[in-house]
Amino acid sequence: MDEYVTSEFLRLVGLVQFTRVTKIPGYDPQPELDATAAEFAEHQQQKGRQKSKAAQAEWQRRADALDARLAELESRGKTEPRREIVPTGRTFADEWHAANTAGKRAMLIDAGARLDVKRGTKGGWRMLDLRRVEFAITGELDPCIGEAAAMAGHLAAEDNPDHAPTPGAKAHRNLTPQTLATAA
Repeated sequence: MDEYVTSEFLRLVGLVQFTRVTKIPGYDPQPELDATAAEFAEHQQQKGRQKSKAAQAEWQRRADALDARLAELESRGKTEPRREIVPTGRTFADEWHAANTAGKRAMLIDAGARLDVKRGTKGGWRMLDLRRVEFAITGELDPCIGEAAAMAGHLAAEDNPDHAPTPGAKAHRNLTPQTLATAA
């Protein structure tokens, strides 16, 4: 099973570029703004209760600091959390071969890989019966898998000059600069 899953996983996504996803948390100043405003309101209730000039100066210093903090928080905008996708320059195959068992398992889980095995017949099979298994990857890699399959088909067609022509395509034989000029 391990060999089958490895070969199928690498066949489907081996050439796909591996990326790192960095989650950047958002910021909402509103909770801190509310807490600071409540602290400022409570501080304002203490106004005039100070008897000494030093206490009055300290009260005013604290009031000014809370006011400045409120102004700073009001100037900040809300930032939504986001994901940043950074290409690594490596393929899934590169990462697979460099990973240990736990890393490979994590790659399969993250990719949404699934292996379905149908019930077999009695008889003690010694080899994997491919008619009983189905490997699929669903999730974020679906578009990449389709792109990689299309690219592999295109490359295979280029490598095999005897492939069937594309429907609707016209082939020119004995192309020379003169025939190209008249065809254009």
